[in-house]
Amino acid sequence: MASDRLPPLAALLALTALLAPCPALAAPDPADRAVARHLMDDGDRKAEIKDYRGALEAYRKADAIMGVPTTGIDVARTHVLLGQLVEAWRVATNVTRFPRKATEPEAFTHARRDAEVLIESLLPRIPTLRIAAVGAPPGAAIEITIDGAKVPAEEVHDALKVNPGERVIRASARGFAPASGTTTLAEGQTSTLTLTLAPRVDPPGSSGRSALVYASFGLGGAGLVVGTITGLLSLGAVSSAKKICAASGACPAGAQPDLDRSLTMANISNVGFGAGIAFVGLGVVGLVLTPRSSANPASPPPAGVALVPLSSGAAIRGWF
Repeated sequence: MASDRLPPLAALLALTALLAPCPALAAPDPADRAVARHLMDDGDRKAEIKDYRGALEAYRKADAIMGVPTTGIDVARTHVLLGQLVEAWRVATNVTRFPRKATEPEAFTHARRDAEVLIESLLPRIPTLRIAAVGAPPGAAIEITIDGAKVPAEEVHDALKVNPGERVIRASARGFAPASGTTTLAEGQTSTLTLTLAPRVDPPGSSGRSALVYASFGLGGAGLVVGTITGLLSLGAVSSAKKICAASGACPAGAQPDLDRSLTMANISNVGFGAGIAFVGLGVVGLVLTPRSSANPASPPPAGVALVPLSSGAAIRGWF
């Protein structure tokens, strides 16, 4: 009694035929046929000297023109020689789906049969890789690339067929720092690679306002405060000297310390106001030119200015 289940290879081919479109059947003109024939001959010559990449390029160009089983099978075989088992499997599958015609050349039938045999030999050799990207919240859109080639979004959680050898995998998601890893797969191996996505943390100053903007406003404000305080001290010293001079009808030597202190404070006040205005202006320029991101801005660095009294006046000390 015959089994009602299809053999594994036949089931795979039947499913592929249902899900994928059939190749176009546009017939090339004589000139195109001549070009394709020349390309196939060129591919054969390169394959004989083991220039498989050159042979693959020639065969693919010919297959793009003809799109028939006899050109496709040579493309698939050359992919195998280059270790590109997944590409060989896909091309061979397309060859098996080429529409059958009662009047087709016998070579087409043989090429289709050769493709079926090739697929059967490739399936146990092709490694399978499952990529687990963890860290992002459920439902987050995760992008996966293998050797720079993007994996379709609907396949990122599937077991993927990949070529044997060293593979570089990268995972990324919005708001997370990309994660990458390398794995080496032997023929027929099944493996899982876990990549951990961590929330993106931008370095200070790279997002939000620059720390220099905050420092400029801090120093500018401190300069204006110092300028105001020393200005008031200067006015006080002048007022004291005026009282002494008014009481005696002239300015005796006793008024000189107040006059000297007034001059010193006035100079410090001028420097404080000048520096304050300059730093505030620098901060405004930075505020206008620096875009602000949605991330929390960097904390302003500690900055300050102190007025230190001296025996002969005062000095400004700043830190940032």
